[in-house]
Parts: sequence; structure tokens; C-alpha cells
Amino acid sequence: MPSTEDKIKLKFTGEDTTIDATLLAQTILDLNTLSNIAAKQIDPEAKTGLILTETKPGCFEAYFSTIATVGASLLSPEGLNTIGAIIEYLRFIIQLGKKQPESVSVNNSNGNVTVINGDGNTININRNTYNIYVDPNARKATTDLWKSLYKSSRQGDLSISATNEDQEQSDQNTVTIEKSYGNNFPDVVFEPKQNSIESEMVINAFLPIRRPDLAKDGPWVMEYQQSNVWMKIEDEQFMEKVKSGTISFKSGDSLLCQLRIKYVEDPDGNPVVGSEKYSIKKVLKQVPRAENVDMFDQAD
Repeated sequence: MPSTEDKIKLKFTGEDTTIDATLLAQTILDLNTLSNIAAKQIDPEAKTGLILTETKPGCFEAYFSTIATVGASLLSPEGLNTIGAIIEYLRFIIQLGKKQPESVSVNNSNGNVTVINGDGNTININRNTYNIYVDPNARKATTDLWKSLYKSSRQGDLSISATNEDQEQSDQNTVTIEKSYGNNFPDVVFEPKQNSIESEMVINAFLPIRRPDLAKDGPWVMEYQQSNVWMKIEDEQFMEKVKSGTISFKSGDSLLCQLRIKYVEDPDGNPVVGSEKYSIKKVLKQVPRAENVDMFDQAD
């Protein structure tokens, strides 16, 4: 199965070149949890492994490789960057502070998420990063990481970097968790106002196939707004053709379809980010990779 590798550097500041084993073990465990959650934003069945490759003296500095293995499917591992997603996620956590976000909205043109934090500041993040944030396992791992560092009597701040042998550490590929943060980490997520209502809409959508379920009635992984999303296909006629082998797929194929989106609205009529549930109501056309299609013309 295809795999991709990200290289990570952990650096605990201070003059001590040794490290408390409990702190190191907890940090590695939490980082591995975050790596696995980040990889699943690319492929829901991806698996990751964390390998210690090198240590350096002068404070405590350790190098790791995180190996993400994806399924042998139409999904390509190109662009899979688990450590980049983790760094953006941790920066987002730091920007939030202890306060719950005031509001969350999605830009439908690119899928990015705009968050107004508790201080009224605007934060723009990738949708995959927000998906990590709302994952309770990711928040628990982050909380455990923060607490372990805060309780340590020997280590200072912790920096996490995306790096390789030819790349110097920079602000763009590094996040620093300062020990002075103490227990000031956010352990809450945005929740809609009370009296929310459920809504539904159906739109024409051009969806690249990332992982089909060719034999069963399970959901497919499709790309929507630059994220990989599980979707149940409700079109029984199309699924019968898939199961009988009448329809075949190649890497890069897409579906022009009617996409059903169920979501929750707050009392102001705004969709609650993270409440969406997707299904394909009807497949209008299978689109080979090389074919240039105007989906709205084809749908008429």
C-alpha cells in the first residue's frame, strides 16, 4: 500500500540534555494520536506510525518520522502532510486560548473555516484543521500534552517542527508550546445556540472519487470543498451497475451528482459548522479524469 513520510523535530528547551521518561512517553503518545487523526483527514482508513530516528545534545532534541499508510485505492498519498496539519491545529488552539469561539462559518468557495475567537479576533483555517479541532480524541491528546509539560520540573518550552536534513527550522513550520501557558489550554469547542433546527439542501456537485465501495453498500470517500468526506450513495440504479461490474473506475474519476446536505441551523439561520451530513441523492454522470465538464450544463 502507498505511504508517505513526514519528519518531525521535538525540542524541549533548557540546559538539561536528559528528559523525564514519563513526559517524553506522554508527548510521543499524544503526538502519535494527533498524527493519526490528521492523516485520517486525507484518508479515513489511514494508519500512522511514529519512529524515533535521532537525538541531539544541548537541551533535549529528538527527531521522528511519522509514516502514514493509506489504502490501496484511488486515493493518492501525494500532499499528505500530517505534521503540517498538526502545527496549524496547535497554532489554532493557542490563538483560541481558554475561550470558546464566538462564531464559526465556512467559505463555500474554498472550504476554509473562519472563526471569531473569544476576544473578537478573526482566525482563518483549513477545514481539515477544524475537523481535527472538533475531534474529542485530538483535544484530549492536546490537553494531556499541555499538562505533562506544565507538570515537568526539568524541561522548559516544547517546540514541534516539520523538518528534514536540508531544511532549517523556521517560524512557518514550527509551533512552540510555552511552559508558561500552564493549564491555559482550550478544552471546549464551539457549540450552537439553543433551539437549533435541522435543515436540508440538494445541490449539483462535481465530486472527485477518493475511495469507492465497489462491493458493499457502505459509504464512499469523496472530495468536497478540499476535504475527504464519507458519503452514502442513495442512487440504487447506479449502485446496481457498480456491483454488477457494468461501471468501472480509474484513478482520477469523478461523479457529477445531486448532493444532499443535512445540517443544523442556529436561531439566526446560520449553518452550524461540523453538523453537516452528506449523501449522494442521484449520480448524473461518471466523469473520467481527462474529460472537461461543466457540471451545471450537464445537470440540466
